[in-house]
Amino acid sequence: MSDQITKEQEVEIQQRYKKAHYKGWLNQQIVGGGKTFEEAQESFNKNDVIAGKYLEKLSSIHNTILEQAKELSKSK
Repeated sequence: MSDQITKEQEVEIQQRYKKAHYKGWLNQQIVGGGKTFEEAQESFNKNDVIAGKYLEKLSSIHNTILEQAKELSKSK
């Protein structure tokens, strides 16, 4: 049960971080970059997709390393 609570808390933290990042992104693009709301939102969505793919790749690498470490510890 405590694992699920931890996962729920992690998801909530990620959602809060993403929302804060989104607001900051829009502000920077509109005020600092002179873009319209729609342009800033489109730019955020494109970069969010790229970031998601990057995080998936990092997660895959992380999981691979963990599996290799488990195999090494079993063989010793």
